[in-house]
Amino acid sequence: MKQDQLSELIAKANPDFFVGEAGAASIESLIDRASNIHHCVWVVKAGNEHMGWDQTPDNLQGRVEVTTWNGLVEERKSITTSDVPPLDKDIKVSPMFAFYHTQGHGYKLFEYTSEVISRPRPKLPSLT
Repeated sequence: MKQDQLSELIAKANPDFFVGEAGAASIESLIDRASNIHHCVWVVKAGNEHMGWDQTPDNLQGRVEVTTWNGLVEERKSITTSDVPPLDKDIKVSPMFAFYHTQGHGYKLFEYTSEVISRPRPKLPSLT
């Protein structure tokens, strides 16, 4: 995916978190299009962990937290359990956005809400 296509999708979703393949995008350009991003999680391919993907650029210090998926899992390993948390219907869960490549049509952006995900047969609304 080209940087401008990703930036356009990110601007539509304006997420708090961004999870993506390490090196596939510039965190600076993503934040320029979606100032709500406060956390960036890079998924690093095997063999590339040594490249410092978990470092926040100097110009974004205090504005965004950058980590890697493996680092996050390792950091949180001691606080995870197999217990399912209790259901609290009063808490409003923020939506999750995902996009995928469609043959010949670019990319589709979907918004998943807790209402959509909890249905027996989820209806997947498209934003594009």
